[in-house]
Amino acid sequence: MNKNNICSNPAFGLLTIITIFPIFIIGYFYFYISINAWFWTEDFAFYERYLTLIDFESLFHPELNSGRFVSRNLYWYLADHFFGKNSEYYYAFNFFIIASTSYLIYKIFSKRHGAYFGTVSALLYFCLPSVIGCYVWLSNSQHLLPHFFVVLFIFYYIEQVDFANGKLKLSSFFILILIFAFGLSSNVFGGLILCLPCWYIFADSKIRKNPLHWLLIVLCLILLLIFIVKLNNVTHNSLYERSFSFDTIRTNLNYYFRNDYLSLFWLISTFSGAFISWRSNRFFEAWLFLASPVFYLPFAFLQYQRYLNYGALTYLFFFLACWDMCFWFMNEKARQLIPLLGAITSIVILWFAMPQVRVHTENPISSELRKQVQQLKTFNKFEGQALKNYCFRPATPVEKDAVPMEWYASFYGLAFRIFVDPTKNYSLSRESQACDITFIFDGPNLKKVLE
Repeated sequence: MNKNNICSNPAFGLLTIITIFPIFIIGYFYFYISINAWFWTEDFAFYERYLTLIDFESLFHPELNSGRFVSRNLYWYLADHFFGKNSEYYYAFNFFIIASTSYLIYKIFSKRHGAYFGTVSALLYFCLPSVIGCYVWLSNSQHLLPHFFVVLFIFYYIEQVDFANGKLKLSSFFILILIFAFGLSSNVFGGLILCLPCWYIFADSKIRKNPLHWLLIVLCLILLLIFIVKLNNVTHNSLYERSFSFDTIRTNLNYYFRNDYLSLFWLISTFSGAFISWRSNRFFEAWLFLASPVFYLPFAFLQYQRYLNYGALTYLFFFLACWDMCFWFMNEKARQLIPLLGAITSIVILWFAMPQVRVHTENPISSELRKQVQQLKTFNKFEGQALKNYCFRPATPVEKDAVPMEWYASFYGLAFRIFVDPTKNYSLSRESQACDITFIFDGPNLKKVLE
């Protein structure tokens, strides 16, 4: 196998430029969001809660923070202290997580098939619409961090395991346990990376003979089960209610794969692709196919919670498996076509990403709230010193028990308390008996109405 054969395509330089072009487009988008978007809803709650607290108790009692000690407690505590109230730095750090995950993917696949192949593989994650959806809201670090630890586990596992004889160093064993624990305590779905060593135990007899691999699975499985049991009360609330009915399963498949036909295509492709790869002794490629439905399982039965972001690893592993299979299905001469396939793949993934890019470029998350907070700070400094009770109401009346979107965006006024003046009272006008002044949400502006 000659990896350099890929570069023998006479149009390799031009095709490489086309291939990496989306990286600049999406990279600029990430930069644009970092300076135009802002904190939103739960971001304020996490900022306040973890500003002075590392609650190590929640590390051993994951039910206290949905099992996300690393991506909530540790992330916000460290970010608060390093970045303060500058949202640009939070976004820059989340970009660093995405770039690091992409780099690890590059390292995995460039070792298998060369630098060009690794570049396209990394681009599949970097430009994935689900990853873009995670980036635009800071609290979705709760997804970006487990993505990183899942890919880090893959990278370290295939680097440290000697597949020729099944050996695994004791030091590598402990590091894998540590990476698994970080991924699991970032988000419980990160624990599903356990399927990688489980698959190799099943598929590779040399791995099966080494007791250290079995011990790795047992210890990781114990950690995963502890998290699942302790999170049982959390995951039974209405937001995460599960249903195993055919209607729910079909609705979720159609949400993540658009329609019945694409859902069926995905299911058939994953299992048939895994079988073909396994029979050809391409165990890692087979695992990539199987990892796609494995990482879909936590979201397959949710009755209400459906977000494109949840499908990130499902899409990623499926695309990587198909991309990896392309290499093996070609002979040495046909591999000259890989740069052309890579360029086409790059343009296609950019085409799918552009709707997300356009939506969030036109309306960066919380950009209006950021302006409202700045207006209120100015008012409070020059006109509001003697006022105590600030009230708010939407420009358009809402139903009696409904929460106006503008009020929810500020997380029920918490944004004003953190960024304007913690000594004031902030409430919806309908909730307050005494309003010194009322502000009406009017797009990015606050219109004041004296009471």
